[in-house]
Amino acid sequence: MEIKKKLLILEDDRISCIMYQAHFGDFYEVDVVHNAKDFLQYFKENKPDAGLIDVNIKDPEYTGIDLVKMVKSSQPELTTDFILMTAYSKSELKIPDEFCDYHQKPIELERLTAQIKSIIDK
Repeated sequence: MEIKKKLLILEDDRISCIMYQAHFGDFYEVDVVHNAKDFLQYFKENKPDAGLIDVNIKDPEYTGIDLVKMVKSSQPELTTDFILMTAYSKSELKIPDEFCDYHQKPIELERLTAQIKSIIDK
C-alpha cells in the first residue's frame, strides 16, 4: 500500500476547507487547521510535506506568514514547503523567503493543484 504524502491547509473559511479536502484528498493525506493555536500544536506532532497557508486567518495576533516564520525558526530541520494564499497581488505583498510559492485568490484549483504537485511530488 502506497503511503500518501501529507498536505496541511491553514484556512479559517470552513467552506473552502471542505472544497480543498474533497479535491486534494484524492491525491494526498489532507490535514486542516483553522487557527494559530491548532497550527502551532500540529507542528509539535506532524511534519507535512507541504503546507497551503492563508495569509489572513481570523486571528488577532498572527497572520499565516507569522505562523510559518515561527515554526520554521523553532524547527530549523523542518523540510515542509509552504505555499502562501492571499487576495493581495505580488506587488502589494512581499512574499517571505519561508514560502516557496504563492497563489492569489480567488483560487484556481487547476493551477493550485499543479503548484502543489510540483512541490510535493518532487
